[in-house]
Amino acid sequence: MGNWYYYDLSGYRQGPVDSDTLKRLALMGEVTPSTKVETENGRQSVAGKIHGLDFGTSSFGSAPVPPAPAPVPKPSPPPPSPPMPTPVTSIQYEYKCVAAPMILNVSSSSPTMKSADEAKAAASYGDIINKECYGNWEFYSMEQITVQNQPGCFGFLAGMSVTNTVYNMLVFRRQK
Repeated sequence: MGNWYYYDLSGYRQGPVDSDTLKRLALMGEVTPSTKVETENGRQSVAGKIHGLDFGTSSFGSAPVPPAPAPVPKPSPPPPSPPMPTPVTSIQYEYKCVAAPMILNVSSSSPTMKSADEAKAAASYGDIINKECYGNWEFYSMEQITVQNQPGCFGFLAGMSVTNTVYNMLVFRRQK
């Protein structure tokens, strides 16, 4: 007889099962004459039309076999979800922060020297960055952080308020 698929009482397709298993299911009453079956090549029928199946009889004669319920369609699967982005973990860095000077004293009183003063300031920052780049560190960014300073007990009693101080931080990184 070959391999078969059958539809259980809930209407779900089961199998494939071989001919001996289908015979055993018929004897146990799990496959009835009205159970929908199909071959591996998709030909559909009902189990009662298959030659060689014995549908289990009691000593009192044939028990009436209720018709199989109509198959309940399986719900369609949800659409596939989009792939999750792969986290970038191939390069990992470690970071260090260095306080940058708040004030660079390069000013002159002459307005014509302003561009020279800017060049001195840039050179000063460059010197600091170059000094900190030893050991494969690379300059990453310059950030500002604000630190809130709370007055102490006596400062609070003296009427002092919270003060904010802004610091420039040079951020360096290197591969681990």
